[in-house]
Amino acid sequence: MRKFSIAGIALLVCLVAVPAFAWEFSMSGAFHSEYRYITQLGENGFFGRYDQVRVGEAVNLYTGVHFLQISGFDIVGSSDAATHCFWMQIDPQIRINKAVRIRGRYRIGDRNAPLGFYDTKQFYSMDGGVLEEFAYGGWTMLWGSAQTPWGTIVLGKRPFAFGTGLMFDGTSTLTTDSILFVAPYGPFRFLIGQQAARSTGLSFNRANKTAVEEWEHTGVLTYSSGPMQLGTFLQYVSIHAGPETGVAPTRDLKQFIFDQYMKYANGRFFLNAEIGGLLNDTHFIGAAPTYTEHVRWMVEAGVLAGPLKVSAIYGSVPGGNNRADKSYQSGLVNNTVFAPYSMMIVRNYGSLLGNAGYSGTIYEGTLQDAALVGLRADYAVAANLNMWLAGAYAERINNSLGWGCVRPVGLRAAFAQTTPNVVPNTDLGWEIDAGIDWELLEGLRILHEIAYFQPGDWCKHAFLQVGGVAGAQGIVNPYRSIDPILAYYLTANFEF
Repeated sequence: MRKFSIAGIALLVCLVAVPAFAWEFSMSGAFHSEYRYITQLGENGFFGRYDQVRVGEAVNLYTGVHFLQISGFDIVGSSDAATHCFWMQIDPQIRINKAVRIRGRYRIGDRNAPLGFYDTKQFYSMDGGVLEEFAYGGWTMLWGSAQTPWGTIVLGKRPFAFGTGLMFDGTSTLTTDSILFVAPYGPFRFLIGQQAARSTGLSFNRANKTAVEEWEHTGVLTYSSGPMQLGTFLQYVSIHAGPETGVAPTRDLKQFIFDQYMKYANGRFFLNAEIGGLLNDTHFIGAAPTYTEHVRWMVEAGVLAGPLKVSAIYGSVPGGNNRADKSYQSGLVNNTVFAPYSMMIVRNYGSLLGNAGYSGTIYEGTLQDAALVGLRADYAVAANLNMWLAGAYAERINNSLGWGCVRPVGLRAAFAQTTPNVVPNTDLGWEIDAGIDWELLEGLRILHEIAYFQPGDWCKHAFLQVGGVAGAQGIVNPYRSIDPILAYYLTANFEF
């Protein structure tokens, strides 16, 4: 009888048991430690001689936009400067089933502080003690995706990368929170994006329909087959701000963004090309309309021969000027594509534009209102050791229309666009960089970088020479010299 009872219980359990769905959790991430040192090889700085420049505090070495975002300032009173900061990012993934998953990024440590905000606890372990906190944490991205028989639906804030990174540098900067539908068909991928209700900041009420984007339609088509990749991006944005928003003057904005890229790689030779831009037409009631036209492009090519890789790049990214009907475009960053060729002009100095040269989304500068040519050679000494040598030269594009100037405001290099300063020279300077990328252990990568940068003649006109009077605006002195800059970066990444 006991045997029959046990068999009956087992049969009952089998009959009433429901299918078990096991979700999976995985996680990756990295701990990042970075030391940066920069010095000027002489006493002739961007704002004049070190022994003469005094504006409240000693205004000597201009360190660049990276130091601005890390320390809150980009000018120091000595001939050299250094920063050391560290942070950690965690990328968790919850796979609910084979079709549905949730991903995100949690960042611990320094945050991207906007100009005017600085807290040392976010960047340095200055306060000792096991109970003394030094860092904050927060979610920078969080999104979910679901694969349906017709395609994939994506919701939430996530990286947005397209092409080479000339326009949409999602590998390190740009994100999107649009409703996205992705449908693959053979070698093609169709993407359709729509913003549900994005605030424009024109009204204090973020739910105010007249102050949000009326339309933001995005269409993307990519093709990938063998060594060839092609892609086209189109986006249309429409914004209306009526009198009920309290914004004066009221306005209607129409914006069109486009981008096209091509990538070819056959194992021996590669060629990348991209062109993109935006057209912005804003009409006001009671004021003159404004029109913005921004088109950027780049070409990159290279060859691979055994452990050696040689590549070259040329890119042109226009900027703004002081004309009333133009606006300065700095929101479309491009750090990924140009950074490997330019450690100083692009990454550290943000195209020599002072505060205007930083993107507001990363700790590095970008190429803005400049044309750059770069060369780079990589040599793989071993599977875990790569050595490289690079060089770059850059010129300003909109020099003839009347730039403003770069001058010290406290301990920041401020770009004053309202002060006309016609710069007859376009030379931003040249640099030579070298580096070693060494995977010392599995999960531990050490990166050494060193750069020598000679500022060009454009800097002598645009950077005002400041005298010994506190608060002086400075003068243009194109006959002075600016000594070279030497920089060293040491980065350690603990990856898991």
